[in-house]
Amino acid sequence: MGPLVISSSFLWFLCFVLSAHVEANNGWLNAHATFYGANQNPTTLGGACGYDDTFHAGFGVNTAAVSTMLFRDGEVCGACYQVMCDFRADSKWCLISRSVTVTATNFCPPNNHGGWCDPPYHHFDMSMPAFIRIARQGNEGIVPVLYRRVACKRRGGVRFTLKGQSNFNMVMISNVGGSGGVKAVWIRGSRSGAWLAMHRNWGANWQSSADLRNQRLSFKITLVDGMTLVFLNVVPSTWRVKFDLRLAMSWKQLFSASRNFAATFVRQCSSTATTNRRNLYSRISPLGDPSLSVVPVLDQWIQEGNAVNAPLLQRIIKVLRSRKRFTQALQVSEWMSSKGICLISPGDQAVQLDLIGRVHGVETAERYFQSLSDGDKNWKLHGALLNCYVRQGLVEKSLSQMQKMKDMGFVSFLNYNNIMCLYMQTEQLERVPDVLAQMKEDGVPPNIFSYRICMNSYGARGDLANVEKLLEELEREPHVGTDWMTYVMVARFYIKADMKEKALMYLKKCEEKADKRDALAYNHLISHYASLGSKSAVMRIWRLQKANCKKQFNNEYITMLGCLVKMGELDQAEEVLHEWELSGNTYDFRVPNILLIGYSQRGLVEKAEALLRNMVAKGKTPTPNSWSIISSAYVAKENMEKAFQCMKEAVAVQAQNKRWRPNADVISSILSWVNINKDKGEVEDFVNSLKTVLDQDGRCGKDVDGHLESMKVNNIEMEEEIKETP
Repeated sequence: MGPLVISSSFLWFLCFVLSAHVEANNGWLNAHATFYGANQNPTTLGGACGYDDTFHAGFGVNTAAVSTMLFRDGEVCGACYQVMCDFRADSKWCLISRSVTVTATNFCPPNNHGGWCDPPYHHFDMSMPAFIRIARQGNEGIVPVLYRRVACKRRGGVRFTLKGQSNFNMVMISNVGGSGGVKAVWIRGSRSGAWLAMHRNWGANWQSSADLRNQRLSFKITLVDGMTLVFLNVVPSTWRVKFDLRLAMSWKQLFSASRNFAATFVRQCSSTATTNRRNLYSRISPLGDPSLSVVPVLDQWIQEGNAVNAPLLQRIIKVLRSRKRFTQALQVSEWMSSKGICLISPGDQAVQLDLIGRVHGVETAERYFQSLSDGDKNWKLHGALLNCYVRQGLVEKSLSQMQKMKDMGFVSFLNYNNIMCLYMQTEQLERVPDVLAQMKEDGVPPNIFSYRICMNSYGARGDLANVEKLLEELEREPHVGTDWMTYVMVARFYIKADMKEKALMYLKKCEEKADKRDALAYNHLISHYASLGSKSAVMRIWRLQKANCKKQFNNEYITMLGCLVKMGELDQAEEVLHEWELSGNTYDFRVPNILLIGYSQRGLVEKAEALLRNMVAKGKTPTPNSWSIISSAYVAKENMEKAFQCMKEAVAVQAQNKRWRPNADVISSILSWVNINKDKGEVEDFVNSLKTVLDQDGRCGKDVDGHLESMKVNNIEMEEEIKETP
């Protein structure tokens, strides 16, 4: 039996995911809670849900940012949770029999390092007023809690705030009672007649690109519990951005009324310009291009007299890091430390060191570390430096730093886990078990992650006997225990080893351990059953996921479609794609691209093109990737006319994905053909259009460069930007 190959992406995922939450009695679920700054300005707490002001939105002070597993791409924005500190688990800090109802108004982003907001944890980062209603003051850490979803009780009715531009409609919906969360929204102009589906832009903000200027607007919203509410002609034709609308009907009246009704309303127009956003992050968020600096935005915020504090900036840095916008996160961190506005903690310095390492490299991170006083170099900063070394695979420096930390008494299971990950990354698999043994000898209790890394090292070497031996040890550890992720990892080893019965046994254990509402667990199960070729199991898990999870997001559809295509079940994949089109999800072309690839791989490129053109006919704009898939398939079938036309379509929509680059071999084949079969003008147009898709160094590959040079020789004119490319 040969060694198993474990992908680096799975290893990274394995290295930073902790155990899942478990369901408690009577419908309560286990989670943990922390709190954010006591003095944080409430107008800055809208965060990832987009509420400009949580007070204005109707939520008061009892709010919380929720982790990935709860946030679900913003569907829970406005939802209510009853949270109770688990006195049995922590009698020191929990207040007995005390609960508080909080509204989800923000996202607690994962840090991918085993933090409380990382999947699969359920976590509430609560406002201080809410937190101290369930936990004793003086607690600076984290408390175990029990929680459950409850109906929201609101005053004043649904609130709509129009944003966007005059021909780009974006509405923020807040103060929704009942289930609180909004699943789908439609808009209708008084002259358009038809209801137009809106798409979730982010959080509680919904968008439509329809031009509805000078029309009365109506809204229809469907809540996550299926209830549909209709608000007819509630916005006058004289509306302008920004327009705030409060529908004055109590929720007690609303729920006793018909599901479809026309509500009375009170209008409040604001003179605030759309550019004068009161939420600092809402100004930074649109600057997605990493080449754009956020410093001018921060400076302008201060010049306008707005307040800023450490918790606000820390939260912005956290979100930017979670979205891999490291350069901009570093700019915020450095601005924070240079302005002297906020007190900089060692934790802030540790985050800055990590960002410096990511953006500027290890040597710059080392210089920053050395510039700090010895008093500042606590365990967080030493740990951040170790992370920098491990991330770069620097074995000697990592081990030296680890020894320094041990000598200073700064060791924890995180440091040992880092060293094990280092050996996995540098393919020194045989050294991983020694680190686990040393960890136990040093009196540092391993956590579940420690066991997973070590099992992974055995599995990568094909040593399945030691995988099972270590798993049995883990199952006997009462303070650690197993979770579904552990069993799915072991199942993967047996799938690679072609030991189907063993793999099925561990997938069954995975099903037993996983929470029935955990979409991530379902995705893993579907993927692994597909690897075993079990269509019946794949469909069974998909049905369970749809029954137990209130909504399937695009990632779930991508997983399901990919597995069906992998198994050759194209008819079933067509049905799933149709379900997705009716789901109301954001129209992400990564989803249908899976089926386009499936058709193309099986020689059904005409069917793939028909599917894509049907989407275009419905008003959807594909990414260049979609057309490129079909163009490549036509090249494979030697239908060069079709390949040429589809590649032109791809280049024309390159703005939809500016990072897209065509396959050099495909372009080379097309250029060879057009140079012979097309007239000079058409060739010139096509060649000049390639300037929008050239690589950063100005070239598309050696073969393509050769064709371009030969075209110059043949007197085919190219625009200056092409000719002067170095």
